Amino acid sequence: MDARKPFFATLQLAIWLLVLTCMIAGCRSKSNELRVEHKNFAEEIQMEQNLVFTFDKALVPEAHLQQWDTVNYLNFTPAVKGRFKWTAPNELVFSPLQPFPPSTDFQAELTQKLLRHSEGKYKIPTDEVFRFHTPYLNLADAQAYWAKSDNSTNELEARLGLAFNYPVTLAALRNNLHVYQGAQEVAVELVAANGQNIAVKLKNIA
Repeated sequence: MDARKPFFATLQLAIWLLVLTCMIAGCRSKSNELRVEHKNFAEEIQMEQNLVFTFDKALVPEAHLQQWDTVNYLNFTPAVKGRFKWTAPNELVFSPLQPFPPSTDFQAELTQKLLRHSEGKYKIPTDEVFRFHTPYLNLADAQAYWAKSDNSTNELEARLGLAFNYPVTLAALRNNLHVYQGAQEVAVELVAANGQNIAVKLKNIA
């Protein structure tokens, strides 16, 4: 009989016990962390939208439900002024006081203030960060047409009507609008702006 077999069997058992102990400790650590199970938004949000966070643990008693307050349960970057309301022991709603700024990236982080009414002493994870943005500025439509020249009623000039998803000013477009005819850039002159709609004149069209 190989005398080494009992030793190796004992060593293997000790290793398995160590692994099992680590797994149990890890599970306990995770079970004590506060996590968001669900939220009502994805990467892109609307400018006028409430944000809803559903947690994996109950954090407030029934007496604190359906009451608006301004406690910063979450930190927003850039900062967003708004109000919070618990609609369920584990569900928190954030309502901005003004629409979210257009074409802006945000991130939200959980804070210790989530536990201010909680009987459980949970751990706030540092890796729980939510990134989202309002719709980026986008050219929704472009139409080419002929119009009478402002300088001569007997001449026609090529124009473009541009429709954006946000109101745009002539100044904002002046250095950012480029029009090409094939590979050749065409000089443009901004003619008019009306909210989300811009009209430009194309010069020296071949």
